[in-house]
Amino acid sequence: MRRVFVRDKPIRQLEPFHKRKITFEQLESRQLLAADLNSADSFSSQAPVAPEWFVRFDDVANLSSGLHRDQTTREYPDDFIGPRDFLARDWIVQLTQEIAKGMTSIGDIGTIFNTANAQFQTISGLGQLGLLHLRSLSIHANDVQAALANNPHVVSFSENKVVSSTAIPNDASFGSMFNLDNSGQFGAKVDADIDTPEAWEFGQGSPSVVVGVVDSGIDLAHPDLYLNIWINQGEIRPSLKTQLLDIDVDGLFTFYDLNDPSNQAFVKDINRNGYIDALDLLNDPSWADGVDSDANGFIDDFFGWNFRQSPDEPFAPNNPSDGLGHGTHVAGTIGAVGNNDRRGVTGINWRSSLMSLKFLDQNNQGDTASAIAAMNYATMMRTQFSTNVRVLNNSWGQPGSGSTELRTAIQATNDAGILFVAASGNGNILGQGVDNDRTPFFPASFDIDNIITVGASNAQDELAPFSNFGKRSVDLVAPGVGILSTLPNGTYGQANGTSMATPHVSGVAALIWARQTNATVSEIKEAILTGVDSIGSTNGSTATGGRLNAANAINYQRFAPTARLISAFDVRTSGASSHEITVEYQDIGRLSFASVRTGNIAVTREWGNRDTFFPELIPSSIVVSPDQAKITATYRLMPPGGTWDSLDFGGYRISAQPNSIQSSASGLGINGATLGKFFVRIDDNPSTIYVNSLDDTPLQSNPSSTKTLREAIVEANEASPAPRTIILEQGNYVMKLEPVIDDRIVFPAPREEQLLDSTGSSFVTTIGGWSNGLTGDFDITGDLTIVGDLPSSTRIDARGVDRVFKVHSGGTLNLSRVTITGANSSSGLQVNLPGTSAGNQAGAGILSLGTLS
Repeated sequence: MRRVFVRDKPIRQLEPFHKRKITFEQLESRQLLAADLNSADSFSSQAPVAPEWFVRFDDVANLSSGLHRDQTTREYPDDFIGPRDFLARDWIVQLTQEIAKGMTSIGDIGTIFNTANAQFQTISGLGQLGLLHLRSLSIHANDVQAALANNPHVVSFSENKVVSSTAIPNDASFGSMFNLDNSGQFGAKVDADIDTPEAWEFGQGSPSVVVGVVDSGIDLAHPDLYLNIWINQGEIRPSLKTQLLDIDVDGLFTFYDLNDPSNQAFVKDINRNGYIDALDLLNDPSWADGVDSDANGFIDDFFGWNFRQSPDEPFAPNNPSDGLGHGTHVAGTIGAVGNNDRRGVTGINWRSSLMSLKFLDQNNQGDTASAIAAMNYATMMRTQFSTNVRVLNNSWGQPGSGSTELRTAIQATNDAGILFVAASGNGNILGQGVDNDRTPFFPASFDIDNIITVGASNAQDELAPFSNFGKRSVDLVAPGVGILSTLPNGTYGQANGTSMATPHVSGVAALIWARQTNATVSEIKEAILTGVDSIGSTNGSTATGGRLNAANAINYQRFAPTARLISAFDVRTSGASSHEITVEYQDIGRLSFASVRTGNIAVTREWGNRDTFFPELIPSSIVVSPDQAKITATYRLMPPGGTWDSLDFGGYRISAQPNSIQSSASGLGINGATLGKFFVRIDDNPSTIYVNSLDDTPLQSNPSSTKTLREAIVEANEASPAPRTIILEQGNYVMKLEPVIDDRIVFPAPREEQLLDSTGSSFVTTIGGWSNGLTGDFDITGDLTIVGDLPSSTRIDARGVDRVFKVHSGGTLNLSRVTITGANSSSGLQVNLPGTSAGNQAGAGILSLGTLS
């Protein structure tokens, strides 16, 4: 693969100022923090990743203009080959906590801070509190730097530099995968491989381990990759989840499940390639329904996200496909499907979950801001949306200085328990390896605990001539010459580069995590670096002086004990007074029998009050293997109210408690980790109605398996006078049906009024008068209780089109843990009671409110 650099382009005429301008007042001078990578950064450890800080302003024109060089930089001849010093017009800026925390959205940035020489427009948020991608509307970079450096609201800033992947021209000719198993084919040195067959004796990977490929995307329909593409479980509609079958009973819906005949009624082979793949789901409205089902700020992000913002990007934001091939090649080394009777390749993980985080374009280039957003997305999915992202593969980089914001994003992955594997780089323009100790290559050269920096070796177990090295800054080498892997359009090919070496380490890390599910980043890193095969050619060139060995790493003897959930069945019927949970503990050595006791596991409810319970150990249930390396135990959980009932609804997360199980061999205690969950939904209680759709389509238009809030309310009214309880999962329940006024009801007197809806569009509606029972607000005629998850996560939004509830005479409504917004009422009330303007008086219904906002 050849390295491509963007040629100079003429600087275009400046666009008009963005309507949300950020300008900066001139104050005293201070040091440019972006260059001070070793200074203490108190903000970095306190800046959370949040969905609202991924906001992008789509009306900013021509994002690619951010790659133009400043007029003050030198010109290059047309035949110049090599990295060019871009002075980008785009900047990455970190605001202070005080300013950032005072905003409810990026759109709140309305204060003017202009200088005479520098003005800016907001491009997007990058996922962390106060972290912004800006465009300068000034010609000279020094004016911009002065404005940013002198502003008291800016913690740090740096240019949004262009980075390239580390693939180099492919001039090798290997016909087999010597990198995984080398028997001396094609003149290679015997055993100059990473010993994957020996490692596979202990496991072949797992879909429960998610590997983020921060690259040019992945061929989502490749016949050797499609089964191992990650599916965002939270983006699957709740009503669809209740119908799908988890064929392999691993707690996940993967493409292995969707390609089973038992699930054929819920998927379509739209691209007609003979199997169900990611592109089929993206083009199926029953899957890609345009709804942000998990409320993470990304709509239909089933497989990752396309963070490219250039107007020439051919793929949609939720389609992180690969137009270059680099990311697909990397993904194949990590997780091409193994043992599948196809003519193709085998990844280090036969089964895996590959999250595509696209930021490189068809020219092998991307920008730092997009890379940061990709990393922050992975961090958010792990920390806030229960996605087991354990590894990020980063086969890209750029020599020079690394930005503070990039460092902060990587530190956030470290704090989240994600291993960051980075390529050391492919040398200078002559193809000669560079010493990273002297000339840093970022992100690989950041000194952060979770980074493993990888150089490339060849089939003779030598340091590849093009590979960057460094006694202090490069950890180890892995095969990176003549690597055979997947390419777009279902093809295969060889490639060279530290880009190809890096996914070997990522793949081995995922392979170990599939076996050692509770392992920490530091344990995985130590296992990989301690387990290298020493090779003389890298002595003095890397920190370990060795080449990756998968078998040694997976058999590392200093892992803490692990735990896995054997069984914890869902609760579907009421009345039971206990619930049993079985867990298996495992160690490479011997486990301490005495450490198995009550308190080993905790159960935390994930709906309503987040209560935590500690199930009681059943001593008679303990089973110990002959070598005492495995112990299975069953625990008894008592329901919150003594017996299971409908108000116990929700998921219950099961976690191993840190250090509660001990290894007699290593002396280490178990790491705290989530083992799994069970779900409570009582189906035998007719007084409870479960809502599993956020939609508000007309009655009878939904499939029989779905139920909207409006349908549930109508069902509850029909059951009157028997009381009914409606259970709402977390989400935003939006009222969509415009009111049709019932002329028979005249409280209060109807009148027309012009209003704005939640999108800012003007519309005329009738204020006063009551809509009929099937449109507009929700009519309550029976005895009804509506219970949500939490006020912050369960919202009923009237969208400004009507009131929210109309409680009729004889009706009773009790709201609990629900936030109500967007009501249209001239009196300012969000819930109105017919019969009197004063509220709950004679003839009116009874209303008990939970939370309103």
